[in-house]
Parts: sequence; C-alpha cells; structure tokens
Amino acid sequence: MLRVILAVLRKDLGLFWRSPAVVAVTLLPPVILLLTLLMESAAVGSLPVALVGGGHGKPAREAARTLAAYPGFRTVPLSPGAAQVAFDRLEVAGVLTVPKNFTKVLAAGGSPIVTLQVRNFNADFTDDLLRDLPDALGNVPTPGVPRHRGVTIGERDLQPRDANFLGFQMVAVLVLLLLQAGIVNAGMAAVHEWQSGTVKELLLAPAPAMAVLIGKVLAGVVAADVVGVVLGGLSLWAGFFGSVTPGNLLLALLVMTLLSAVGSGIGVGLASAMRSFERLGPASMLMSFYLFFLAGGIAAVAFLPGWLRAIAEVIPNFYGMDALRGLLLYGSSQNLGRDVLVLGIWLVLVLAAGPRLLHRSLSR
Repeated sequence: MLRVILAVLRKDLGLFWRSPAVVAVTLLPPVILLLTLLMESAAVGSLPVALVGGGHGKPAREAARTLAAYPGFRTVPLSPGAAQVAFDRLEVAGVLTVPKNFTKVLAAGGSPIVTLQVRNFNADFTDDLLRDLPDALGNVPTPGVPRHRGVTIGERDLQPRDANFLGFQMVAVLVLLLLQAGIVNAGMAAVHEWQSGTVKELLLAPAPAMAVLIGKVLAGVVAADVVGVVLGGLSLWAGFFGSVTPGNLLLALLVMTLLSAVGSGIGVGLASAMRSFERLGPASMLMSFYLFFLAGGIAAVAFLPGWLRAIAEVIPNFYGMDALRGLLLYGSSQNLGRDVLVLGIWLVLVLAAGPRLLHRSLSR
C-alpha cells in the first residue's frame, strides 16, 4: 500500500509543478486578495492629516509633538495656508490645529480646544479620524487640567495581545491559499486521470482505492504546505505576526497540514463530479472564496447574522482560521483542541467519501 501511495504522490506532484495553469489557478486568488488588502491598509490604515502647530510655548510644542507621534494617523506639519490648500486638493484627510492660545489657556486653568477639520464624504472614512482623535488627545500633556471627569473606562481584552490589521488579514489569506492549493492540486490531478483515460485502469488495478486517494491527498498537502510555509515565513519575517514561539510554529504547521488535507479531499470530490479542467478551475475558486468569507476572512463570524453564523461554524476553514490566528497572532492555544478535532473529523469524512465518489463517477 505504501508503494502505491508514494507512486501516486510522485506522479501528482510532478503534474502540479509542470503545469503553469495549475500553479496560476492556485496562486492567483490569494495574490489578488493580498494586493487588495495591502491597498486597503495603505488607504485607511494611516490616513494623512495636516498638523498645524500654531501655539507658542513648551505645552503647545509638546502637544504638537504628541499628536505627530500618534500611530493612528500620519501627520504632515504644514502652515495654516498650506494645510488648507492640501485639504482642498484632497491631499490630506483632515487638518488638525493646535490653537495659538494653547499655552495661555492652560496657564489660566482652562481647557484649550484642538480643532479637526475633516472631509466627511464617507462616514467610515470620517469615523476613523473621529475615533482616533480623542485617544490622541488623551496623550497630550495638559498640566493642571484634569483629562477625564466622572467616568473611567476599565478595559478587558479577549486576547493576551493585539494583532495588527495586516497580520489579521494575512492569516485569512494563508487559509485561502492552503484551501485553494489543496483543492486545485488534488482536483486537477484527479481530473487528469479522466482526461488521459487512465482513471479506469487506476481504480480497477489491484491497488486499494484508499491508497490511491491518500496518495492524491498527500500530493495536495505537500503542494499546499510548500506555498503556505513560504507565505507564512515571509509574513513572519515582515513582522505581520509579531513574536511567535517555535512551539506555536510547529502547531501552526500541523493545523496547516490538516487544512490542506481537507482541501485536497474536497478537490478529489469536485474532480469526480466535474471531470474537466474547464469546470474544476472556476468551481474551485468560487468554493474557496465562499468558504473564505464564511470563515471570517473579512468580517468576524460573531458579527454575522445568526443563520449565516450557523453555516460558518460547520465549515472546516472556520476552525483552521481560528487556530492559526490564535497561534500566530495572539500566542494562544485556547481553542486549539477543538479546532484540531473538527479538522480531523472533516479529514476522516472526506477520506471515507473519496473512494466511493471515484468509483461512482466511473458508472456515469
């Protein structure tokens, strides 16, 4: 049985790496999504804001310096006239002005007003700045003036550390890539058996059908894990995931392998139903994207409508994404046992259904 598995594995991997079309179908959707997320991050992650520091004295200078160092937006020091011109030309999202009487009002025991002129043509765009401004102003030194009156906020975080926007979305892209690579590689290799006319000989040979299926699934796993490790390694090197322990990296590789195996099993099932490259390619991309969005690739699953959340909590990559985000972003393995168990159940199901689907497709 082992000889059959290794023979199918070598043949299918060779088919994958020698076929530019298969590689393109595997990599194109995640790459397009990654570029979209990078552009989105550049557009909204650090909005340019003109900073007009009109005040005199040490408090005013410290206020301008504190606002300039705030990471929520990117400040551009400008004069009042230049700031207005940049605002009118859509070169900045807003104009933040430290008033000239900032130091004087503080000395008199008052509360100086820092103004924000914002372009409000988009509610989400505007809210990004309006949410950041109070936080930024909370860091401005105002000696003698209480910053908060009456209400104190006690923050309780769900995760032990924060994740940046790109890191959070990069895990989603990684899951999409693993699923797409598994489906496409195993599916295209299975379709090749029909296209070349070798499927009947393969399934009627004395080799067990399960050995053939395992070989095809392993080929999908190897191809998916290779591209997944490359993307994950680049993301780790770029600092998207923060600090990750070696133990968590090994656990993440285990989750990636399980997810790739489930995707490969799904790919064999799709190939059995479609039996052509022309139909399998678009179907695999469509399925991968639907599963990506259902798993919380863009919006958190907890915020989805109840009926949609119920569907999301059944699909395998919901659990793969949850496990990888915990291990790579938060340094947490809180739900890892549950996630691995569900992925293992999915793997058993697709392996059990694979031989039956392959043999049934021969009778059609």
